[in-house]
Amino acid sequence: RIKEVSRVLLALRAKDPATFHEARTLCGMVGEGFEGVRSNPDSLRKAVRRALDALIGAGKAETDSSGGYRAAHSAGPQPEPEDKTLH
Repeated sequence: RIKEVSRVLLALRAKDPATFHEARTLCGMVGEGFEGVRSNPDSLRKAVRRALDALIGAGKAETDSSGGYRAAHSAGPQPEPEDKTLH
């Protein structure tokens, strides 16, 4: 489940690195690993929050003051810097 939430956060970061996302939004985006709790919204929310807490503890996610989440800059692959060398 942690890997799945990390995958979702990294995909969201790729689209908009500065935006924090509500746990409710993340619940709607997770897939594999959450099938057993998907039918119960409260259980799904708790499972996603546990995965988010683990990612925050590992330094792979960060939260803002309003409770939003995003992948930490140190999490996952970073885009390669563009080579601006003049030839």
